[in-house]
Amino acid sequence: MSKNHGFTADRTMKAAQSLYESGYCSYIRTDSVRVCEEALTDVRGWLTENSYQLPKKPNTYKNKDAAQDAHECIRPTEITLLPYNNMAIIASDEKIVYETIWKYFVASQMLPAMYNTLKITAHVKGDKSAEVKASGKALKSKGFLEILAINDNSSIDIPNLKKGDVLNLSGSKAVKMDKKQTQPPPRYSLDKLIKELDNRNIGRPATYADLLSKLTSRNYVENKNNVFHATDLGKKITDILKEYFTFMDYDYTAKMEKQLDDIEHKKVDHIDMLKKFFPEFKKELNKAYLGYGGTLCDKCGSPMSTRTNKKDGSKFLSCTNWPKCNNSKSLPTEK
Repeated sequence: MSKNHGFTADRTMKAAQSLYESGYCSYIRTDSVRVCEEALTDVRGWLTENSYQLPKKPNTYKNKDAAQDAHECIRPTEITLLPYNNMAIIASDEKIVYETIWKYFVASQMLPAMYNTLKITAHVKGDKSAEVKASGKALKSKGFLEILAINDNSSIDIPNLKKGDVLNLSGSKAVKMDKKQTQPPPRYSLDKLIKELDNRNIGRPATYADLLSKLTSRNYVENKNNVFHATDLGKKITDILKEYFTFMDYDYTAKMEKQLDDIEHKKVDHIDMLKKFFPEFKKELNKAYLGYGGTLCDKCGSPMSTRTNKKDGSKFLSCTNWPKCNNSKSLPTEK
């Protein structure tokens, strides 16, 4: 939605939620690819009636290990409610989101696109170590690209050679050497950032919109020409967190998500998980607290916080583990 229509994650989720509440699509907070038998029958029937070729058997897809499969995939509830001939959905954003859901669901049960391909490897005569490789492809059968209205005009601009042929690359067809320097990785656009989160198993489709909204609303990043740029505040907070906490590691976050899924499926007891998690986290938290001028309780090791005496307005340190720990310390009176 971001790449094709310029929608933010919030805007997309708002429209999708409205479609779900109105009964136009299935539950939208899922990353499952499972489809119920009734929906498969309906979509294959629609494809047949409208003269599209379809596979002999329904296409099936495998969920990722981290996928939430309590609900089936996001799909239209009624396949005959066509996106381009539908007056029931009034809001323009909802029309666009519904069209995307409908088209991609139908496309998922169509034949694949077929290509003619050609690859060649040539080398300098008498020196096989100096190789030149080229490849090309041309669309043979559109398959699911037809329903998505994607035009692929790729072509094979390579001569049809046989092994042993001598290729004269001179003049306008000469091979040219071009010196390149390693470029830094490009910044993330919205769609690429969501894809990266999905690839790393960080968060869930239901949480992406909220996560990205907080990044911008709290001024950790700013959007310039549809590309995210880290702010000075975002960089500073990231550096501080990386200095003190292991949860800034990408794998740590993915493992935590896996543990939460295991708790949901009764594979892991949440109390046991917390008993393993909290002691190490508490050490890191205390280290960060001390690093920024905080004080730990000399009785139980919990952070001390500054409190105000209601009677005389004086300041004192009190253990945050109260009432289990009632340790307190007076602070010097400010002159």
